[in-house]
Amino acid sequence: MRQPDGDIYTPRLWAEGRMGYCGIVDFTNPDAVAWWRGKHGPLLDIGVDAFKTDFGEEIPADAVLYNGKTGPEIRNVYAKLFQRIAFDAVRERYGRGLIWGRAGFAGMRRCPAHWSGDPKCTYEDLAATIRAGLAAGLSGIPMWSHDIGGFWGTPAPDLYIRWAQFGLLSTLSRCHGLTHRDPWEFGDEAVEIFRWFARLRYRLIPYFYSTALDAAETGLPVMRAMVLDHPDEPGMTLADGQYYLGDSL
Repeated sequence: MRQPDGDIYTPRLWAEGRMGYCGIVDFTNPDAVAWWRGKHGPLLDIGVDAFKTDFGEEIPADAVLYNGKTGPEIRNVYAKLFQRIAFDAVRERYGRGLIWGRAGFAGMRRCPAHWSGDPKCTYEDLAATIRAGLAAGLSGIPMWSHDIGGFWGTPAPDLYIRWAQFGLLSTLSRCHGLTHRDPWEFGDEAVEIFRWFARLRYRLIPYFYSTALDAAETGLPVMRAMVLDHPDEPGMTLADGQYYLGDSL
C-alpha cells in the first residue's frame, strides 16, 4: 500500500512498537497477490497443511491502494482478501482448506477457521471471549475458537483450568499466549483436569465431526447461543454465559 504522496506505507506493526516497520501487501494488485500466493508454495511442499493468517485489520486510514480505494474503504474487505489467498493455496494442494484467521468480515465462513484474537488473562476476558464466540456464531461464522488461558499475561491456575475446560470443548483447541500455556506449568491439578477434558474431547470426535458437517451444510454454528434454539423464550437474549455445543450438549 502507498501513502497519498505515492511513497510506500511502512507503519510499525503493533501499536506497542514490539516489531519493526513493515510494508503492507496490497491485495488489490494482481501482481502482489501472485507474489504472496507463491510464498506459500515452498511451505506446502514440505507438508504444511494450514496457515495462521494473523492480523489483517490494521489498515491506515490514509492508505491508497492499487485499485484506487482508500484505507477506510478496504479495511473490512482486506482481511477477506488476505485469508482467501492462504485458504485457496491449501485447498488447491490438499483438496480442502484450513486456516487460523483473526480478522474477519461478511463471508469469512467460507475460509474456516477463526479465533478470537488476543484476550487478557482475566475472568472478565474469558467471559468476553465466550460472548465473542456466541456473536461469531450468530454472525455466520460456524468454526471459531480462542487461545486457552488468554494471550496477554500469565493466567492463574484456576483461570487456566476453567479456560481449558471451555477450550477443549471448542471447535479447535490451542494453548497459546505470551508465556507458557502447557498444563504442567500450572500444577498437578491442572494437569489432571486438562488430561480428563482432553480425553473427553477425543471421545467426542465423532460428535464434533457430525456437528461440523451440520454447520457446513446448514450454517448453524458449532457453538450456539441459547436464543438461536429458543428465540421465543424470555431471557434467552441475555443468556451470554451458556450455550449449546451442537444440538445435543
